[in-house]
Amino acid sequence: MYNLLIVEDEAEIREGIENCIREKASYFNIKTAKNGLKALEIITQEKIDAMILDIRMPVMDGVDLLKELRQRGIALTTVVLSGHDEFEYAKAALEYGASKYLLKPVTPQDIIDIANEIKRNLDDKASRKFELENLRQQVRQNLNLLKERFFNDLISGKVSNEIFESKIKFFNINIKSDLFQAAILDISYDQTFSGIEEREMLNQYIEKLLSDLVQVCKDFNVFFAASEQIVLLFEKTDDDREEDVLDELGHIKNEIEKAAPIVATIGVGRIYKGIAGIRKTYIEALNSVKHKIIMGEGSIIPYWNITADNGMPGISFEIEEFKINLRLCLREKLYQMLNNFFDSFMSCGKNVTLDCIYSYCNLILALVSAVLSESGKLLSEVFPEYVNPYAEIYRFSTIDEIKEWMVKLIDRCIDHIERLREKRSRNIVEMAKKIIIENYREDITTKYLSDRLFLNQDYLGRIFKGETGMTVSDYVNKVRVKKAMELLKNPKYMVYEVARMVGFSDQHYFSTVFRKVTGLTPSQYKEV
Repeated sequence: MYNLLIVEDEAEIREGIENCIREKASYFNIKTAKNGLKALEIITQEKIDAMILDIRMPVMDGVDLLKELRQRGIALTTVVLSGHDEFEYAKAALEYGASKYLLKPVTPQDIIDIANEIKRNLDDKASRKFELENLRQQVRQNLNLLKERFFNDLISGKVSNEIFESKIKFFNINIKSDLFQAAILDISYDQTFSGIEEREMLNQYIEKLLSDLVQVCKDFNVFFAASEQIVLLFEKTDDDREEDVLDELGHIKNEIEKAAPIVATIGVGRIYKGIAGIRKTYIEALNSVKHKIIMGEGSIIPYWNITADNGMPGISFEIEEFKINLRLCLREKLYQMLNNFFDSFMSCGKNVTLDCIYSYCNLILALVSAVLSESGKLLSEVFPEYVNPYAEIYRFSTIDEIKEWMVKLIDRCIDHIERLREKRSRNIVEMAKKIIIENYREDITTKYLSDRLFLNQDYLGRIFKGETGMTVSDYVNKVRVKKAMELLKNPKYMVYEVARMVGFSDQHYFSTVFRKVTGLTPSQYKEV
């Protein structure tokens, strides 16, 4: 229910308006006043939502009341009823906040219409107020999220000077300097914190711990920029050196590692001026933290160290030896080559650049791809789980992780080559067996078959025995004996005839071979 104040010096009119509204618009709680001064007293002491106001009254008229309310910052929904149609009265009333100006006399229906209109206005105002309060509540609840988004926009270069000034005022961020230096904390979790929910709880705990440190140090802001990466943005002065921040970062690192089961690696950018410099120092910190692959987890890595010109170390890697070992599926030799390769990087320490490591790893991937292409396969076909195998190395945190992935890559490649060779060997042997079955009467040797199949004689002999468990000559004899067994069942053929028919020029040798295969001589088999 809304509180409505009727301000009218004529009692009969005041009571008439009151009675009409009470009877037809019972949603108002009605108060009355006979002049502006009395109305002002009621308004200042009670909650009044709307007012029906006469203009000409003794002591204080309607225009003076509106003027006084305006000065006090009190805004009411006000409808003015007056017997005066002078333009100056209407102008003054509307100027000081009246929403409507009506001339007397008014009918009861006019009063009801006015009451309904006032209620609609008050309902709309209440609705807007409710929506605004909800919005304010959401902003308060999401203030940290909005602040985080602002900082992320800042390091992305999306914030202008004007927006920067308005946002730090909105978020009550006290920034006194225009010199900034960024550091990134890259968090590695203990194995016991493998679940998403557990890590999120730990992230919130670390953020709370860092926020407490912010309250103590007061020279940096903290926010999450990416998964498990926390950005610290320090304010610096003209007297600060870039390396001065390292002691403070060491303290921060010790505090959070003591409080939580994590290892923190920190990348540090250089000092830059202005909001454009915030993105520059952040990018440098990001590049620095990636060098934990070289420096190891738990290091503090300043950008000015990784960009120092320390000379390019010589890394030994025998390309042709690697390819030969891969073609021959020599796992142990390949493992040893990879171990030596990565040990070379580790021994170089910070003298080797991250780009150098990635370049050599991409070289190995290219060699694997080249060997696979010899069998008609693409790298992406053998490793379908990787959309782009060349991009995989960039997601690892340490050299050990890259090496482990490379070993798996080599193993998968060798498994593929071995399967392919087994299939190819089977196909070759099947073709050789087909030639033998179709030409068993001829003088078939390994050389005979290798010439027909355009293969190396030794290679063919090796895979033939590997697939069948017997030599080519043994298999030829087996086929000939099997055919001879069929012919010997026919009484019209003599043993010597059958021998010539299946490719044996010597009957005695035929009998020896036949007995070796069947356990019987040809004559004994014929009589069975």
